[in-house]
Amino acid sequence: ALVSTNPDLGYWMTEYCILQRNGEIRGGGRRDLGMDTALYVARIIHHDLTLAQARSWQWWTAVTQCDYKDGLVYLDDGSNGTTGRTGPRVESLKHDGNVRESKLLWALGNYSRFVRPGMVRIGCNVAPPQSYVSGLLASAYTGTKGEIVLVLVNLSAEAQHCELNLPGPVEVHTTSSTQDLQPGTQDAANILVPPRAVVTISQIGNRQKT
Repeated sequence: ALVSTNPDLGYWMTEYCILQRNGEIRGGGRRDLGMDTALYVARIIHHDLTLAQARSWQWWTAVTQCDYKDGLVYLDDGSNGTTGRTGPRVESLKHDGNVRESKLLWALGNYSRFVRPGMVRIGCNVAPPQSYVSGLLASAYTGTKGEIVLVLVNLSAEAQHCELNLPGPVEVHTTSSTQDLQPGTQDAANILVPPRAVVTISQIGNRQKT
């Protein structure tokens, strides 16, 4: 519709929140601090950017005390959170409570920390192609100084090995069930992507300062 109206028009995906109830995510109720929701959203981000051509992607809310899948960081009094936004339990969190980060926070960081404003998405393909639902997803971006960033989303239960056409070792930041944007270096010719993980790859020394 946008292209037929005006090919120069673009769109932003703003304030995304999980509301759909399906067999995979089972709706927006009940917080999930683990990789299931993180990978679900990472897949949506990938498809919004690469298939729907979104020019920006933004999450709904950062911090919440509620028992929904709408936060990146959660506050609670030792329970699974509240189902309302007012009341004694909510008031108590102004003075004390637990702070819990979600894997979604870190998986979103695999995009937002590295794919910075002004960067442009460039061609990137997985060969041979894999499932858009349960395989390896890859997207790549470049900045004004020629720096390249790749985001790999491994939806499968098996590790994946990738060969990149980039020189030398590269920086990797991995989010998985045991890692939170864990930094490291790997050989560009043999990148290991752990099972059910999100990995961001950037050329050493070329990442934009944040």
